[in-house]
Amino acid sequence: MKHLLLLLAALASSYSAFAQHGLKALVKDAKDLKPLPGVTVSLPALNQQASTDMNGEVQFHNIDSGRYVITFRYVGYRSFTDTVQIPSA
Repeated sequence: MKHLLLLLAALASSYSAFAQHGLKALVKDAKDLKPLPGVTVSLPALNQQASTDMNGEVQFHNIDSGRYVITFRYVGYRSFTDTVQIPSA
């Protein structure tokens, strides 16, 4: 099975409105470093899910600060689960 390379770019980029934050990730193939479109990314604790765009990017908005489990799934690849920390403003 192939492996995902997760580049959590600007991982807890902060928006200053009402202490809400955003999360941005770039997902690439670990071997050839090509972006992966259509990867399902989920934040189970928030009941949120999105797919990467054609550039392998995904964004979540209006996230409170805290620690969250994030999961990446893609057909033909191993799933990857990690935790992310969204900082306080």
